[in-house]
Amino acid sequence: MKRQSFAALLLLAGLAGLSGTAQASLVVDTGTPSGSGLSYILDGNDYVAGQVTFANNSTINSVSAYMGGGTAGETFTVVVYDNTNSLPGNTLYTGTATYGADGWNGVSSLSNWLVNAGTYWVAFEVGSSDTLGTNSGTGGYLLQGAPNPLAATAYYAGSAYASTGTPLSIGVQVDASDVAAVPLPAALPLLLSGLGLLGAVGRRKRRTV
Repeated sequence: MKRQSFAALLLLAGLAGLSGTAQASLVVDTGTPSGSGLSYILDGNDYVAGQVTFANNSTINSVSAYMGGGTAGETFTVVVYDNTNSLPGNTLYTGTATYGADGWNGVSSLSNWLVNAGTYWVAFEVGSSDTLGTNSGTGGYLLQGAPNPLAATAYYAGSAYASTGTPLSIGVQVDASDVAAVPLPAALPLLLSGLGLLGAVGRRKRRTV
């Protein structure tokens, strides 16, 4: 009876220790733009990038921008660049996003978008295979007026990215999880296996008494 109580307590302690790991959170959230100030065009010649920082090694789960002007079903591209240059450098990840409605749009349910702690650029672009602006003829746009602007932003106007000087107060959200944490589904079988071994040892001791 004592051995069973001990095993139960060990299981509960293990679950309590694991339950808080690998929590996803918005590591970047500039807030929803008010719509005040200029809006920045997003089409085949005009892109926008913002600088984001991860405090820990992370897996990126989603990246979104607060947009308007598109038509439901049109596509654009989300890109993560490294920060080897002062402006977007080497491409790390790309994902195709589908415009739903005016508001937050981007890529989600990502897998294997892994980054080390540090600073990166996230960009919102319209590639040659994208369709944003096909129906409206004017592309989409990124609203300004977000309460917590990014530290730095860059704008691409047909040739290369260039610093915007004063950071644009565009709406950007990045959801990520700490990759150092062990997800519960992966850790639980190991814990249960250990408890099974403990029970087997207990049964052997009882037989030899």
